[in-house]
Amino acid sequence: MSEPNTPERGDDDVGLPRSAIDRVLQEVLPPNMCCTKDTKNLLIECSTEFISIVSAQANELCERDSRKTVTPEHILQALGDLGFESYIQEVTEKYALVREEHTKRQLRAKEKTETKKGLFDNGDEMLEVQKKLFEEAKRTTEKQE
Repeated sequence: MSEPNTPERGDDDVGLPRSAIDRVLQEVLPPNMCCTKDTKNLLIECSTEFISIVSAQANELCERDSRKTVTPEHILQALGDLGFESYIQEVTEKYALVREEHTKRQLRAKEKTETKKGLFDNGDEMLEVQKKLFEEAKRTTEKQE
């Protein structure tokens, strides 16, 4: 059973996590101000509805372009079509930052993989190094006894 004044969620219904709304409120509100549970629930409902409307418009644009995947350009165009032009610049800037961070993460992962591959040409070489390390550890342990 759900609490009163809590947004109901069906199996197909998707909503924003309360923690995300709490984080946004902490960033936006002064430290000495807080929101009631009802206010947070209303924000969740409004945010979810906003995302649904923009997503539906972007999906229509995607279908109109005979594409199967909604792109960031579809989202930006949907914002403009729905009258949210004032959001486009900030969304574009945030998207550029996210994309840059994603690219950096991919490069680091690729470098890490290449470094691991470059250590040994084959498995036999790796086993040989491992045997030497075990022998060295054994000698060190025997010296200490």
